[in-house]
Amino acid sequence: MPENWRAILLKIDFWHPPELMPKIALVREKYSFPVFLDRIRDEKDSSLKILLVAVLPILYLPAIAYRLSLKSTAWFWWPLALALQPPLYGLQEEEIQDRLKLLSAWQKFLLLAACAALAWAWLPLIPALQQLNDELPKILQVLIGQLPVLPAFSLRFLFLNLACLILLLQAIRVFNINAINDSKIDMQNPRDLRMMRQIDALRLPLVACILFFGQAWLLVLANERFPAFFHGWLPKGVFEVL
Repeated sequence: MPENWRAILLKIDFWHPPELMPKIALVREKYSFPVFLDRIRDEKDSSLKILLVAVLPILYLPAIAYRLSLKSTAWFWWPLALALQPPLYGLQEEEIQDRLKLLSAWQKFLLLAACAALAWAWLPLIPALQQLNDELPKILQVLIGQLPVLPAFSLRFLFLNLACLILLLQAIRVFNINAINDSKIDMQNPRDLRMMRQIDALRLPLVACILFFGQAWLLVLANERFPAFFHGWLPKGVFEVL
């Protein structure tokens, strides 16, 4: 499921022909959307052509709706897909190379986001970091300025810093394994297997920190919106820690 989810989210755009099942054209080409359209176009019998046109949306509209639903809810499901993706050392060598290239590409964006998150968390505590904030791109400076102040050493503060630290460690591991294996991964090399396991081992703590941070933030926002409801079943001190 995570592989199909990533393919729909990152590789398949809205112009890609809908599929009854992922990669069904490789097994039954006659069920692919382009072949079905060609059959309608080439059909000589008018009554059968009308029937095929009527069947077309019944077959393929659910596939389009499914694709749209996955894309629109990606913000919610991506931690689960990240956590459930197969480990690097369980893939073929070519798949490992592709995965490492994808990790390298996304790692640069995630590291930039981690730097912005750390600046947001620590700026109120260390005024000297204001110079670092001035070096960030303007769009990030505006974004950080619009964010609320994160309570120092709260659980949200802790989870955010842990997530940024894990991202940094994972980026170092990805950089090292790419630098060492610029040509090809050696699946028989214990060093390569060890580094791949280290990259995979960092994935679950990263997802956990992000989820805990999000849950803590939602609890605080909900408490601000409905204080009477939450004070009835949670001690007030809980929200001070969050």
